Amino acid sequence: MSMVVKNNMSAVHTLNTLNNNSSALQKSLAKVSSGMKINSAQDDASGYAISERMRVQIRSLDQANSNAQNASSLIKTAEGAVGSTLDIVRTMKEKAINAATDTNTDQDRLTIQKEMDQYIDQVDDNSLVTFNGQILLDGSSMPFNNEEYTNEQNIVRGLNSAWIQDAIDLISESYGLDFTQNGNQAKSLKVVLDTDTAASGTLASCGGSFYSDGTLKDGQLTLTIYMNSIGDVDKYSQDGKTTGSSLYLDRTIAHELTHGVMYSKFAKRMLSGTDSLPSWIIEGGTAELVHGADTRDLTASLTNSNTFKTNVFDATGTGAAAGDAYAGGFVAMRYMAKNANANHQEVIKNFMNALDRGGTVDQAFSAASGGKWATRADFENAMLADIDRYAGNATAFLKEKCGIDTSNDDTGSITGSDAGTKLTKTAKSVVHEVGSTTNWRLPSSTSTLIGGLEVIWPAGMSVTNGAGGGMAFHIGPKANDTFKVGFNDMRAKAIGLYDEEGEKLNITTQAKARAAISTLDKVVNIVVDQQANIGAMLQRLDYTSANLTTSSENVQAAESTIRDADMAKEMTNYTKNNVLLQAAQSMLAQANQNSSAVLSLLQ
Repeated sequence: MSMVVKNNMSAVHTLNTLNNNSSALQKSLAKVSSGMKINSAQDDASGYAISERMRVQIRSLDQANSNAQNASSLIKTAEGAVGSTLDIVRTMKEKAINAATDTNTDQDRLTIQKEMDQYIDQVDDNSLVTFNGQILLDGSSMPFNNEEYTNEQNIVRGLNSAWIQDAIDLISESYGLDFTQNGNQAKSLKVVLDTDTAASGTLASCGGSFYSDGTLKDGQLTLTIYMNSIGDVDKYSQDGKTTGSSLYLDRTIAHELTHGVMYSKFAKRMLSGTDSLPSWIIEGGTAELVHGADTRDLTASLTNSNTFKTNVFDATGTGAAAGDAYAGGFVAMRYMAKNANANHQEVIKNFMNALDRGGTVDQAFSAASGGKWATRADFENAMLADIDRYAGNATAFLKEKCGIDTSNDDTGSITGSDAGTKLTKTAKSVVHEVGSTTNWRLPSSTSTLIGGLEVIWPAGMSVTNGAGGGMAFHIGPKANDTFKVGFNDMRAKAIGLYDEEGEKLNITTQAKARAAISTLDKVVNIVVDQQANIGAMLQRLDYTSANLTTSSENVQAAESTIRDADMAKEMTNYTKNNVLLQAAQSMLAQANQNSSAVLSLLQ
C-alpha cells in the first residue's frame, strides 16, 4: 500500500465506522432509556402504525369504561329513588287494607287518608331525584312523547302495556279462568292490525282455526283489530277511546279475550255436539257479563217467553239472532247470578268451575244454584216463566229478577256494584287500568309473554334496542356503541296514585279502600317492573365494564409485544455498541497517526 498524506483512507473508513457505532449506540440508549424498541416510525414503520392505532383503541376503551361506570352511578341513583317509592307503595297498601276493615270508622279512615296524602307527595319528591343536574324519573328520559307514535303504534303499546293483561285479570277475577290452567289449548296470541276490512262497528275479534274435533290448530288464537272501525285512538286515553266508535277499546279486548278463553278451554265441547255449551253462554253471556252490557237494548227479546226462547235459548249465535244472543245471554247470566241464593260472583264462578272440571252443562247449573236447578232446562223454564209474569214491564224484570239497573252508572259487570260488590264499574273503570299512557311501550321483541300467552306482534311494531330509552351512554370505542336507557315517569299521577279527575287515591270509605287495594296492586307492578328494568341495566353495565377492562388489557398486551423493548437484549446491544464505539475511537487515533510516518521519509 502506497504512503499518502492527502487522503488518509484508513482514517476515513475508521471515521465512518465510528459514526455508525455512535448512531447504533444512540438508538440503544433511546431504547434502554424509554423501555420501547420503537420510539419513532423510523425504527419500524409498520410496527409504529399498528402500535399507534392500538394506543388509540386502548384510550378509547378506557374512556368507554369510565362512561359505563358513570352510567352505572346514574342508574344507581335512580334505583335508590325507585326503591324508596316501592317502600312507600308497600306501606300504602298496608294502610288501604287497614282502612278496608270495619274495625275502623270513616273518621279513622279520614285520619289514615292524611298519611296516604303525605306518602303520595313523597312519591312525587322521589321522582325529582337528579344526577349531575338531570332529573331522572319525571319521564323526560323516555324516547318519545305520545304525539310521536303512530295510531298503530299506540294500539300496540296499549295492548302490550295494559289492555291484554288487564283483560285477562278481569276474566280471571270474574270467572276464575285464564290461559294458564290445565285444559287450556291456547299457547300463543297473534295480533293482527286489519286495514283492509271496511268500517263496520266491529272493533276487534278473537278466534282461531279448529279441527273438527275442536282441537285448536297450532295452539294459536288470533286477535284482530279492525283499524277502519276504530279510526284514531286517543293517545292519552288509558281506556282506548276511539274516534270511530263510542266504545272503549279496553272493554272490547276484554270481551274478545273472554271468547278466546272460552274457545281455548271448551272448543272441544262446543264443536262435538255432545253436551255442547249453548250459544247464549259462549257468545253472549260470558263475553258481555265480563264488562257489563246494560247499555245494550235488553228489552227487545223480553216481550214474552216465546220470543226470548227463540232469540236467545234456541239461537245459534249467528245471523239475525246474534244480537239477541248477546244481549239476552247477558240478561240470562245475570238472572242466574241473582236467583241462585248466593253471592252473584260466586254463582258464576261455581258455574264455570263445574264446566272447567269436566262437568256437564246440567251439572254446572246445579252447582251454580246449589241444586235449585238440576238441569239447564230447569233454569231456562224458570226464567221463561218469570219473563211471562213480568210481561209488559221489562224494566222491572231486569231490576228485580236480574239485578240490572240501567239507570245508574254501573255497567252490570259481574264484578260491579249491581252484582253486590259495592264497587261501581262504569264504562271507563270496568277494566281497571293504572298509570299513564306516557309509560306505555312498544314490545321489546317480536313476541312477548303476557298472561300465559306468547303474544306475537305485527311486523315492525317491536323495539329491539334494549331499553329503547332516550338517554344514550357511549360505552364502546365505535360511533354506534351506545347503551340506551329510559326511565318511566315515576310521578304519583303517572303510576296511578291519582284518578283521572286529578284526585289523590282515596280510602275514606270501605268501598274506596277496597278499590284502592286493587289500584295499589297494579301500582306495585309498575314500580317493581321499573326496578327490575333498572336491575337489568345495572347488570348489563357490570358485564360491559368487565368486558371493556378485559379488552383494554388484551389490546395493551398486544401493543406491548410490538413496542416494548426486551431490556436484557437491549442492554446487551448497548454494551456491544459502547465497546465498538470506544474501539473505533481508539482506531481512529491510530489511523490519524499513520500519515505522520511519511515525515520520516522527508528527513
